[in-house]
Amino acid sequence: MKKYRDALMANIQNQLEIWFDQEQPIPGEEIYRFLHAVKGTAGTIGLTALYEAVTQLMNQLEEQESRDWSPQELRSFLMSMVTITYEYHANQDLILPAGLSRGTEESKQPLLLVVDNDVQMLMTLKEELEKKGCLVIGTVNPDKAVSLYHDWKPDCLILDLPQREARRVMNELNEQIRKQLVWVIMTGCDEERERRLDAFRLGADDYYVKPLDLEELLIKLEIKLERKKWFDNALFLDELTGAYNRKFMKTQFEKLCSGPGLALAVLDLDNFKQVNDRYGHMVGDQTLHAFSEFIKCRLRREDSIIRFGGEEFVLLLPETRGEEAVGIVDRLRDEFASHSFETSAGELTVSFSAGVVEHRGSKEPLKYWLGLADQALYRAKSLGKNRVELAIPGSDKPVNAGWRVAIIDDDAIIRTMMAEYVSHFFPESVQAEIRTFGNGEIFLADDWHRQEGTYLLLLDGIMPRMDGLEVLQRVRAYSDSDKYNIIMLTGRKSEKDIVKALQLGADDYVTKPFGIQELEARVKRLIQRKK
Repeated sequence: MKKYRDALMANIQNQLEIWFDQEQPIPGEEIYRFLHAVKGTAGTIGLTALYEAVTQLMNQLEEQESRDWSPQELRSFLMSMVTITYEYHANQDLILPAGLSRGTEESKQPLLLVVDNDVQMLMTLKEELEKKGCLVIGTVNPDKAVSLYHDWKPDCLILDLPQREARRVMNELNEQIRKQLVWVIMTGCDEERERRLDAFRLGADDYYVKPLDLEELLIKLEIKLERKKWFDNALFLDELTGAYNRKFMKTQFEKLCSGPGLALAVLDLDNFKQVNDRYGHMVGDQTLHAFSEFIKCRLRREDSIIRFGGEEFVLLLPETRGEEAVGIVDRLRDEFASHSFETSAGELTVSFSAGVVEHRGSKEPLKYWLGLADQALYRAKSLGKNRVELAIPGSDKPVNAGWRVAIIDDDAIIRTMMAEYVSHFFPESVQAEIRTFGNGEIFLADDWHRQEGTYLLLLDGIMPRMDGLEVLQRVRAYSDSDKYNIIMLTGRKSEKDIVKALQLGADDYVTKPFGIQELEARVKRLIQRKK
């Protein structure tokens, strides 16, 4: 029976690829005839899920007048068949979870950063830890490790590098690790007492001799994360800036929204990434601290400043109307734009943009009001930055936050499936523009990918005409390559390709076949770190 099922699935895949890759419309009669043939065969050879899906599709066609379908319309219409076809070949559950909501909440999975110059060990650790429910980012490059740490803010750092490189990484990260209570594990094959002592002198919490006991590691990680959660809740403070943290924001908002009036503002430093790129993350941290201190010193006693994430802060202004709040925030903006503060790189001047919303006593949750303020903030950014905009509930529509998603894969089934599902990974306030490309040459030839914005590339490693690694190399050669976030899609046995992808600057990789929930977690982390 298996050979008949394989033959039917291959036939479906071939037909879908022909339809999805052509430009001319497809007659409805042709679609119906094909579905009719598939239905009969699927029912005969026991493919129940496919039979039921095709039956439903045929019923929908029968309810409509016969017409031609564009490839784009057909891709959306046949998504249930696309998913079943991919599931059959990949043996993975790729059905979109029921009730999947759009949002930017951080994944609850523990996030681990693994830095190891032994690529085989890195890949093994990544695979085994992810089986245990962790999200793992890996690199072989010490410089990339520092950048990934600042971008992703992991819960745990696992480090195995030559002593000189390990010392350099730890020296650059020690202050952040200490403030954020991140658990650091150094590993190695050397059991000598002096090696362990040196690891502890560098700031490691633990030293493990390979091979690692993953079960012990995960138990300890769970304990460490629980303690960190308790500590964060107890203090309600962001360690780096001295502002309140997000947990305080929720509690304080619920307390204030029942009062006589409340304004909420979202503030975002302009061109902050340029500060990091030009002067380094340490100066970036000093800038965030200076900004927080500047605002705190000028707020009223009853006001609150909260670090929302990255370079974004929230102000809660009780007993304040919208226009009044705009005046307060605009005065802060004007003063800060002309204010110089001291850093290890010398004096700097930075501006910020803001979106303000007035809470009007309705029962919508905090997320709703943050979304409105966020939309006003994006409007301020698009109008030239260094300005304040007021959100009017009911009038603001979601705006494009600059995300452009390119799915580059020669498999039409995978392109179609990913384009459908990836759109669910973005918050409602972000209209991500998603495009698919059948190979690297088509992608690079399209000027769309050179426009302003933040890009996510889901890039297949092996493609005809131009290899995915060559696309990666060319993109990373751009002067503005930092705006491209690249996740490579690789085969499980493509060890050399994974090594090269990491060395060329891929931000992450997933191995085929992959589950849609795994990809969702990684994309949401990228969205969150770019806020």
